[in-house]
Amino acid sequence: MWKILRSRNFWLYTVLLFVVIGFFSFAQVASRNSLKVKKLPVALVNNSDKQYSKNLVKQLKEKFSGSGSQIKFINVKNTSILNKGFTNKKYYAALVINENFDGNLSLQQNYLKGLII
Repeated sequence: MWKILRSRNFWLYTVLLFVVIGFFSFAQVASRNSLKVKKLPVALVNNSDKQYSKNLVKQLKEKFSGSGSQIKFINVKNTSILNKGFTNKKYYAALVINENFDGNLSLQQNYLKGLII
């Protein structure tokens, strides 16, 4: 046991281990504090023209409409235009509301009401 503590290699590896751990800890702290996102373009495709989907789109736009908002929703008419926008790197992400969104939502609501009752 004492031979290990007296060895130069043991202390060298210990110091090297602390340097590597310190370096990676510093790198993580610096990267977390420097990221600020503003007005990230996100495409919004509403294939359903019913009330629930319109309300969802309206609420999303109201929530992210401020000057310091992190997301900027851009209306897109259909998925072919969406694909062209992705190839031209206009959008960072997309939110697509399918045609049967309202029907699926009402089915889920009825199912949950049945579970509660």
